[in-house]
Amino acid sequence: MTSVYLVEDEIYALMALQQKIVDLKEDYVIVGSADNGVTALEQIEVLCPDIVLTDIRMPDMDGLTLISRLQEKGCPSLCIIVSGYQDFEYAKQAMKLGAADYLLKPVNPPELESCLKNCVSTLAQRRKNIISFLIGEEHFSFEAASLQDSITFLYLIIANPLSSVENMLHPNVRYLPNRELEEMFRRFHNCRFLRCLDGFFSNEKMLLLSGDKKSNALLTGDLPHFVKALEAESGKFITVYQTCAGGSSISSTIRECRSNAVRCVRLGESGIYQTPAGAYGAFAGLGERADLYAMMLDQNQLDLLHSNIVRLLESWKKERRTCMAITEDLLFIMDILKRRLSAQKISDLSNQYYLENIISFSSDNSELADNFYRLLTTLFAGSESEAGSPEELVESLIAYFKEHLSANVTLQDLEEKTGVSKVYICRIFKKFQNTTPMDYFTRLKIARAKELLADFPSLSLREISDSLGFNDVYYFSKVFKRITGMPPSEMRPL
Repeated sequence: MTSVYLVEDEIYALMALQQKIVDLKEDYVIVGSADNGVTALEQIEVLCPDIVLTDIRMPDMDGLTLISRLQEKGCPSLCIIVSGYQDFEYAKQAMKLGAADYLLKPVNPPELESCLKNCVSTLAQRRKNIISFLIGEEHFSFEAASLQDSITFLYLIIANPLSSVENMLHPNVRYLPNRELEEMFRRFHNCRFLRCLDGFFSNEKMLLLSGDKKSNALLTGDLPHFVKALEAESGKFITVYQTCAGGSSISSTIRECRSNAVRCVRLGESGIYQTPAGAYGAFAGLGERADLYAMMLDQNQLDLLHSNIVRLLESWKKERRTCMAITEDLLFIMDILKRRLSAQKISDLSNQYYLENIISFSSDNSELADNFYRLLTTLFAGSESEAGSPEELVESLIAYFKEHLSANVTLQDLEEKTGVSKVYICRIFKKFQNTTPMDYFTRLKIARAKELLADFPSLSLREISDSLGFNDVYYFSKVFKRITGMPPSEMRPL
């Protein structure tokens, strides 16, 4: 869905332009309009439309001045001049100011369609998923940002970081649309430039701001209030990594930001960091501890095992051990247990997969201790029969997914519905369906989206997205392309 804002002081010309855009029957939504540049400037700052179509001659502030002011504020909207004045000087001034195109009144529908499609193509290039350059496949392209002398980079991780591409959709954090995050950020900090991008995983965001040292000093004071509000909104802890760099090094800086942000995450603790956390060595006596756990599992001393794991995680909390360090230590323990208790049939999945899941839905060290205990007893003590047969559980979950395609469902919801732990749900679902529960659910949604695209060509992408519980049409399009290999617009019948 592409948002459009119209600026025109003649009411009939405005209505005609609105109708021509509607008649194109594309995924354009007109989010607002104004009859003068002053009002338009105020509203565009709040609405952040993708495209602005503006007349030149208007009261109070003309179209060229409006574009210039938007440029000064770092507004990323693409601007199109629409005017009845056929003086080429206007076109040259508009292009120098960075206008995307120049249309003459009365606007010719084919020319309007071509102009808007070119803008959509430009926007699509800007909005490429950040994953492409995080994994080194291509360079990030963001024209407005690349021209900045100094950019502040804020990399946000909501709750725990993921590492496996298989879990690109976080199993326990609902997706937050970029526009909502932008609006929330603007309530706490007034910046000259802001662009919000999706991060590597669905629970990660990248904010780009332009500003000098003075504005960055103001940001330092405003950022804690924003993090607190986001924490309240999401119900999760927030990790922010902040740094500054020039616009010519965006790709490498964002990769570095993401890496440093992950290194700073501490379970159950929000934080703002400007330097990466130091490296942690292996926790002292970890090998002996793993041998002790193996003996307790072998002798079925499960209560004693649980109390030992709780004490271990409590000590790590006092040390403020990072999530990355905890993961490495728990992997070390599991590797030893796997060798000591090799008689168990536990080779179906990797230790990394197990930990990825339990850490992703652990809100703090105490919950992680309980989840790690459940995982060990499930893997090494044979305690898998939590509720009926595994096959029946998987069948009931699939049926639940099919009945709730329009909802946002998390692992917490599944645990509450079934009365079965998230640890067990993930293990059994993976065992029988060879995928994670959330990935399976998402693929069901996309399969339904393909049916809607084929059977109801008149439905807009926003209508389809809303009907399937996605919070954001752009996010829906990205997930659709990730799963099918092509954008939803190309799935429509000719």
